Amino acid sequence: MVYRVISTRCGVISLFLLLGFLSWNFASAQEDDVPPRILYTNPSDGATNASIKINFWIQFSEPMDQDSVLRTTVDLEDLTTGQKLANTSLRNLVDGGFLRASFNDAGDKLTLTSDISLSPGHTYRITLKNIVATDLAGNRLSIDKTQFTFRTRGTVSEVSGIISESKTWSEDVILIKNNMLVMEGAVLTINPGVEVIFEGSYNIVIEGKLIANGTSDNYIIFTSSGARWGNIKFSKGSEGSFS
Repeated sequence: MVYRVISTRCGVISLFLLLGFLSWNFASAQEDDVPPRILYTNPSDGATNASIKINFWIQFSEPMDQDSVLRTTVDLEDLTTGQKLANTSLRNLVDGGFLRASFNDAGDKLTLTSDISLSPGHTYRITLKNIVATDLAGNRLSIDKTQFTFRTRGTVSEVSGIISESKTWSEDVILIKNNMLVMEGAVLTINPGVEVIFEGSYNIVIEGKLIANGTSDNYIIFTSSGARWGNIKFSKGSEGSFS
């Protein structure tokens, strides 16, 4: 709606306008009554190759009231074992030290991380309950789906120490448990689709050769389990191939 305001007072402005009437138009602010929505999540509903590392995020359609989002109840169930892992608010999980929660600067994306890992090759279901999340105008979150199911990567190997002969990592997940050395003459090949998770501030030193070539739809992931990880260091005379 547009309003018209007319001033009949002869102030400085009206003098400049030769004592004419001063008028202007302004529009009233439109009330926000559009409920926010969840645009997408990671892992997505139906994902079959999710990381065992808890690094979830939710993208909303607009900035959210952060406290109201954290008051939403989350039910997490391991469908493979039938075990109920959580059934409480996000706030309780954060305050209890089980999760870390952070919003981006825009306030429309929530990221949840944890040092706790999921089991490999298991199917999980997340159910949102007691949904009290709102946008900044107080509109309640509109949800088409309240359940999300995903499956984690299947095979896991724990590695550390010295690699003196050529070796290929083809498992879904490689857990780095300590510092590693690829000796001169040895080749470490990491297949596409492998996720390499450093379990601490460990380094991989390459004296031989490292080959880590992913593809556009099956990439290699280097990450950590929450703790800061070290480096992949190449010694003089070593080789590396990355893509």
